[in-house]
Amino acid sequence: MDTHFKYLKDIFNKKMLENKNSILLIDDEEVNLINVSELLEKNGFSVDIAKNSDQGINMFGEKVYDLILVDWGTGAINGIDVLKEVKKKDPESLVIIITENEELQPAIQALQNGASDYILKPCQKDEFLSRVTRSLEKKISNSPLRQNDEKLVEMNEKLKTEISLRNDSEMELKKNQEKLLKYVRELERSNRSLDEFAMIASHDLQEPLRKIIVFGDRLKKLTPDLNDEGTDSLERIFRAVHRMQELIRDLIQYSRINFSEKGAVPVDLNELVDEVVADLDFQISRSDGNISADFLPTIQADPVQARLLFHNLIANALKFSREGVPLDLHISCSDKEHGFQEIIFKDNGIGFDQKLADRIFQPFERLNPKLSYEGSGMGLAICKKIIDCFGGKVSAFGRPGVGAEFFISFPDQIIEEIIL
Repeated sequence: MDTHFKYLKDIFNKKMLENKNSILLIDDEEVNLINVSELLEKNGFSVDIAKNSDQGINMFGEKVYDLILVDWGTGAINGIDVLKEVKKKDPESLVIIITENEELQPAIQALQNGASDYILKPCQKDEFLSRVTRSLEKKISNSPLRQNDEKLVEMNEKLKTEISLRNDSEMELKKNQEKLLKYVRELERSNRSLDEFAMIASHDLQEPLRKIIVFGDRLKKLTPDLNDEGTDSLERIFRAVHRMQELIRDLIQYSRINFSEKGAVPVDLNELVDEVVADLDFQISRSDGNISADFLPTIQADPVQARLLFHNLIANALKFSREGVPLDLHISCSDKEHGFQEIIFKDNGIGFDQKLADRIFQPFERLNPKLSYEGSGMGLAICKKIIDCFGGKVSAFGRPGVGAEFFISFPDQIIEEIIL
């Protein structure tokens, strides 16, 4: 309360220094006009005087006053009439009634009609000045300026809170950025370790397998009279070694797949399909297969990974063609899914049970016997990882004995249509 009162006093004193409070004194007694006006002026107030009700009401209409002091009166002054007229013109005006009447009823009547205070005379100078000052302070505290000041204080507190919250958010963001940087560095170290492992796998793990093949061939030559069981055992060893070599090669390939925007260049899928078909020409001719393609778009991608993707998908169709039925693989393009453009590989091979569609893209997953179909079981897993790096999607639909469809979706933002 003391702080609040001091605040009001400071505002009041500042207003007093900047601009004197103007007071209209209405009284029909000459001595009262002189004594009261001198007291107020000595204490920094600007005072105008009026000797009757009509004069006071007219002066109030011509000038704005901070406070009106009006005698209750019985002669030329009628305080209640003045009060009512003033309030009619300006309901917010400040009016203090001064009277010698000690009865309670006049005070009640004055306050009911809008008076801000009621002073009974004779009155001590200090008490009189205190009542006047307090009324003016109350008016200042309820003024729009004061209300605006309170709003500014409130806004300032809100601003401080927002700044504090923003600082906390920036600190949290900085911590998260530091954590992210730490994770990136750890990921880079992990990738380097993975690359080192791939180098070791490509050499150290392959070397024992090469020796098994060399010594197996030597053993076969040194023992030409091996019976059927021995020959079959050697053939099994050779097949197992070749599968192991293929598996290691595919694992290394799988581990090295990652997306880099720096390595992304425009890749014409029409040219890519022609190149892959040329690479697989021997397998295609051997199966008497036919591979056709519609006009395909150009994509922004790593050309090596894009080539590996199409090679694996076409090779997968060749591998799982039906015995005695020439492969018919058709590659087309569709805008079927919003935000993506699909490349569709549709074949007439052995197909698969649609219930197993999610499994075929998992590493080492084989839906058919190993002896019936060669491979490591990594081909479609490699395809999925490449598509994931492109930010695309991959799915499949199959029917046993009828064929399969593979849907490869590329995001629109990485596709650049060829303009003829």
